[in-house]
Amino acid sequence: MDQKLDEWGFPTKINELIGRRMDAALREEDAQLESRITQQIYDELERFLADHPTNERVWTTLGDMYCLAGAKTEELYCYHRALAINPMNVEANAALAGVIYELSRPSREAKPYLEIALSNCEGHTDEETILGIVVNVAAFLGFTDLARSATALGEQRFPGEDWSLPDQEPKRGRAKD
Repeated sequence: MDQKLDEWGFPTKINELIGRRMDAALREEDAQLESRITQQIYDELERFLADHPTNERVWTTLGDMYCLAGAKTEELYCYHRALAINPMNVEANAALAGVIYELSRPSREAKPYLEIALSNCEGHTDEETILGIVVNVAAFLGFTDLARSATALGEQRFPGEDWSLPDQEPKRGRAKD
């Protein structure tokens, strides 16, 4: 299957479907329409990956879709596939650290992903979102130095935004810096 790709190598048809799904969700249209569009996105992502298994962006997007569905096993698999292709994929590193936190796995598993996301996010199109993920996940896991570094970068790059550390105590049993 030969699909048209945007300037970042992402299939334009899938981008259009994701946009339609977001529009339907924002307008709070009937859930069946949103569900049909969501299924179309899954189908297109999997069809594309069958022909292009080394597209890290599509693996990351499929992981994001599984995140929305609460399918943690599939989500982890997709992010790991993206990172096998490109270990410096900022979105997959940040997302994988978040999943590790959500699953209450040992914090030492998440720290390298957070460090890679932080060290490579500057100038990224989703830099502000990625920094927010790093700040929150690092703080909740007890990596205060890493959370402070992300906060400092956020304050520098996006002044006027609230970059304060979350008030939540780290989860019990989590490692400190």
